[in-house]
Amino acid sequence: MDPRTYYQAAFSRNIGLFTEAEQDLLRRSRVAVAGLGGVGGLHVITLARMGVGAFHLTDMDVFEAANLNRQYGAKVQHFGRPKLDVMVSGSPEQRLDDRIPQELVL
Repeated sequence: MDPRTYYQAAFSRNIGLFTEAEQDLLRRSRVAVAGLGGVGGLHVITLARMGVGAFHLTDMDVFEAANLNRQYGAKVQHFGRPKLDVMVSGSPEQRLDDRIPQELVL
């Protein structure tokens, strides 16, 4: 499936909440998020699921046990791993990895 067709299929149910022009604006947008902890991590996932097309992300921390109850991406298998790496690679349905050019990951 080509990227344009994928995008239209993945985010078609947003139409009604957003106009087609507004959804296209989200697709063409790039959002910067500093910190992928309790607030930033959830915002990145929400924005990705809304259809934001690209991100600039930064976080210098790693996941640990204290993050389990409040941070998206915090799982036992992620303890000790950088939050940025976990959130960028994520799960296939998040598809963040293809929205973040590696040279822009801080």
